[in-house]
Amino acid sequence: MNTANLFQKEKDDFHYNACVGNNGWTGIRAYIHGYQAATLVMLESVLKSVNSRKDVPEDANYWYVDTAIYPILFSARHYIELYIKQKIHAINYFKVKGEIEDRLIRTHDISKLWSIFIDIVNKTHDSRLKDFIEPIEPYISDFSKIDLTGETFRYPYNQDYTKKHLEDISVIGLLNFYEKFNELSRFMTSFTYYMD
Repeated sequence: MNTANLFQKEKDDFHYNACVGNNGWTGIRAYIHGYQAATLVMLESVLKSVNSRKDVPEDANYWYVDTAIYPILFSARHYIELYIKQKIHAINYFKVKGEIEDRLIRTHDISKLWSIFIDIVNKTHDSRLKDFIEPIEPYISDFSKIDLTGETFRYPYNQDYTKKHLEDISVIGLLNFYEKFNELSRFMTSFTYYMD
């Protein structure tokens, strides 16, 4: 079969080569940071294109708010899911040392993951960790209501095509989401630094 060499390394300038697999420090933190940063960069890109459409060259790639919303919110939600899963594993490994059921950790249900996270934080009996639950929980609650299992911003319909996603919501403000996601990112980053 012919190949387009889509995933080959850059030969002329190594600065464009991304380390993956076993090359470097690639692990769950790289994925978490990648989805967090991608969400912010995509949001900033679409917000800039809305504010300065006159300055955008005709041949430039720019986003429409109505189409950018799906990959942005999918990336944001995936960041949150990966973050919670990583923190469950880390807290369990360092503090609780209990059995974590793989089937629960492998779920995409953000509400279940958040419950596991709260339970494992409570088992540490460390009130300093509990201080981070309250500021993060409203964001988790919002995502649980709109995209419990990670399908809403990934596909237009549920898995058996019986219900269209987001029928009860007609508009999502990206500037508001950008500001709120930045807040959430600061809380989660602070929690990571604290744990480290």
